[in-house]
Amino acid sequence: MFIGEIIEPIFLFVGFRTRIAGLIIAINTFMAIFLILREKVFASKEAGGWVIELEILFLLGALALFFTGGGKYAASLKST
Repeated sequence: MFIGEIIEPIFLFVGFRTRIAGLIIAINTFMAIFLILREKVFASKEAGGWVIELEILFLLGALALFFTGGGKYAASLKST
């Protein structure tokens, strides 16, 4: 948990090893959804929104960074 919630977001912010950081954050978010929010996957809020909408946005954002990488502004020159 320490690596996925503290170290890897710092790596993403700096742009160091963006793909690996994105993958670790995606795995961490998926496990949080699977272990803690699994009964709320098909639930909706009073206003009609999805209960785990924010967690899914974090998961998809991390997966997007994993697949695309940091780009030309990344601190590391390797793509992994």
